[in-house]
Amino acid sequence: MARTLFVTDLDGTLLRGDRTLSQFTVRTIRSLIERGILITYATARTFQSAFELTNQIDFRLPVITRNGTVIASQVLKKEIRVHSFETPQIRSLKNLVSGTLERTGFVTAYFDGKMQKTFARHEHSSGMRRYIEEHSRDNQMSEVSDTDALFGGTVSYITMIDSHSALRPLLQKIKDAGDWECNFQKDNYSDDFWLEIFPKNATKAKATLELKAELECDRLVVFGDGLNDISMFAVADESCAVANAEEEVKRAATKIIPGNEDDGVAKYLLEAAE
Repeated sequence: MARTLFVTDLDGTLLRGDRTLSQFTVRTIRSLIERGILITYATARTFQSAFELTNQIDFRLPVITRNGTVIASQVLKKEIRVHSFETPQIRSLKNLVSGTLERTGFVTAYFDGKMQKTFARHEHSSGMRRYIEEHSRDNQMSEVSDTDALFGGTVSYITMIDSHSALRPLLQKIKDAGDWECNFQKDNYSDDFWLEIFPKNATKAKATLELKAELECDRLVVFGDGLNDISMFAVADESCAVANAEEEVKRAATKIIPGNEDDGVAKYLLEAAE
């Protein structure tokens, strides 16, 4: 029997619209993991954020966070591998996003191995204001007074949150300017768009393939709903888009399954394990 690795996105895929897991999904995935089925997730969220939402399930395999930039362990409750930008890239990125980043986003960096999300003291976009408010109790959020301080530490990720019209002109400029990855898509929970920049080859696709090889699996089956899942779809043996996925994602999929409100991933896994 083929040894299969199952990897699911979280927001809009495994998680419902209220950012929770249904009890059916929790019970099903718990049971399947106990039976030895290889299941994990790949998300754009930080590990801390993802863990808070999924800790009802004892994911035993490494989990993929920050779109493949970070590999973490829910068993150990910590990040175990982090990709970061090189110094010349940081200089280039600082020039590219200066004037926009201060208003719209934050930089994720590591100081003595500890993650910090740093944002500027500034008048922020509505999306960034919302993010700051939602994370007001997050001790990993840190406000600084100037642009240089935004890029302290070992930088691994840049996030900007604003309207489509505000961020879209910057997207191609960033793509053309350096050797890194970009993700640009609408937020699952608002009308905001997120423009994210992260190190080259630190993608969901790369991370899932590495995990597949480490576990000596024969097949890779993935689940998703957003544009950042398409790279993962391209390298999988089977790719499942939930019914609520973006149309471009559905076109890239080999199968359409029920949506995130209907436990589509859990139902597929249950059937596949029979």
